[in-house]
Amino acid sequence: LPFYVPVLGMTLMYLGIRMSILGAIGPQGEHRALGTLGLIERLSLVPQIVFKNFWILLFPHRLTVVYEPGLEPNFYPLGGVLSLLAIIVVIGAAVYAWRKSRLLAVGITFLGITLLPAVNIIPIGTIVAERLLFLPSVGFCMIGGAVFHMAFQKGRRGMESPIGLAAVTVLLVVLTLYAVKAYTRSQ
Repeated sequence: LPFYVPVLGMTLMYLGIRMSILGAIGPQGEHRALGTLGLIERLSLVPQIVFKNFWILLFPHRLTVVYEPGLEPNFYPLGGVLSLLAIIVVIGAAVYAWRKSRLLAVGITFLGITLLPAVNIIPIGTIVAERLLFLPSVGFCMIGGAVFHMAFQKGRRGMESPIGLAAVTVLLVVLTLYAVKAYTRSQ
């Protein structure tokens, strides 16, 4: 607890300085409208934002600095309900995974926690951007590694079992496709 007191003090000092200079704590610039939305409207955007971020994470094609996400607040309660349901599912998956594989549970938890700033429940001014996915991609890789390990060890014979062989084949295909994409993007 003594460690957190100076961190909290520095955080409050930063927020005070930011507010005195910018006049607000929330987003500035072109996405300022997100700061004017209420909590229910921001919650209704969460499924759309999560889907767009996962799409970028899974299929890193045509990456760009600025995205025009075209998100519209869903003023029906369904978006907020889906958001809360997704949070409950992630928490439930992490609790269930804790019994099967600690690495999988930590990966799910890490992905969920590090994705929270990107979903704009508390507006940050940027809706969709690759820079918001650096830390969630670590959780994604942990999940992928845990799933691969579980599939590989499923038959207790590793490469001799069909599941283990399929796991290795899928992993090699995915890694090859990502490597080719990284190489062509750097050219």
